[in-house]
Amino acid sequence: MTNLRFVLLATTALTAMQFASSASHAQGAPPLVVAQAQPQETGPDGKPKQPPKGPPAAAAPARPAAPPC
Repeated sequence: MTNLRFVLLATTALTAMQFASSASHAQGAPPLVVAQAQPQETGPDGKPKQPPKGPPAAAAPARPAAPPC
């Protein structure tokens, strides 16, 4: 009876090792993410539009912190 338990334990361990090794092969390379550029808008002459020139819009002024209680 002890030999049967030993054989069952050994086969279970071998089976678990096979599943663990096949799962690690499936994740060998990380997924590849490729960035795609947005299509440029063209003007009436067929050339790409120029970006607006000048300083960026100013952000709203920060509110002062509330006084401590």
